[in-house]
Amino acid sequence: MPGLEELIMAGPPPAAGPRLPIGVPQDYVAVREHTDPVTSMDPSITTTTAIPPSYYTGDEWLPVNLPPEDLARLQRRMVDAGLIPKGAKFQLGTYDEVTRAAFTELLAYANASGLGSRNTIPLDALEQYAAGKQQFPEDTKPLPPLRLPGADEIAQAVKSTVRSMLGGRDPDAEEMAELTGLLAGFSRESAEQERSLLVAQRDAAEGEATSDAVVVEDPVARFKEEMEQRYRPEIERLDNIEEVEVGRNNLLKSIVGMDQLMGAR
Repeated sequence: MPGLEELIMAGPPPAAGPRLPIGVPQDYVAVREHTDPVTSMDPSITTTTAIPPSYYTGDEWLPVNLPPEDLARLQRRMVDAGLIPKGAKFQLGTYDEVTRAAFTELLAYANASGLGSRNTIPLDALEQYAAGKQQFPEDTKPLPPLRLPGADEIAQAVKSTVRSMLGGRDPDAEEMAELTGLLAGFSRESAEQERSLLVAQRDAAEGEATSDAVVVEDPVARFKEEMEQRYRPEIERLDNIEEVEVGRNNLLKSIVGMDQLMGAR
């Protein structure tokens, strides 16, 4: 009968059902900003990339086949980064429960940050996590990256709003490009406001003075307000048509009522 160490090294039995991303929702994408050296030499000009999760249930067992000396180095780095708590009891070179819990948290952070790649140890995420702990050393974890809606979600929201406000019509290609960019910008500003609110709440919990209150604006509400300004003539024309149609229907109902009344006599 295999011992505990053999069971740990063997990993879990195959999971039933679909594998799910670790630490983030199934439809989550991380959005990372970076300078594109091909299109611009100006470092102030950035582009964004949507990155789906790289690590799924079962990937928390990736380190089990590392040589003991490599696993020990990974454990020491996770201790230095704060993933393995101070005073936690674990065995260097052995993939025990404490180490697995810390590594699972690292994978969740990598997915949320758009770091790492399939079937590899996310050392870039480990470095960023450690840097965040150095920036916020008072036993606080670094804040997660901005949570932004995906391109499909933005496009669907734009189409739905245009249809509801403009008589059921769809936006043309030029409108679609402009309006999706507008809503994406509002969504990013809202996400940045949410992160600023988290920082303010954390600072308040630690007894630090906070600046002015942070207001998180609804990006969809802002988008609808902008739509009302941009398409006011079209909206008013549609409203007038609707009023005329309502008046015409009321008139027809009155005529039918009078005919019925006259017929009754």
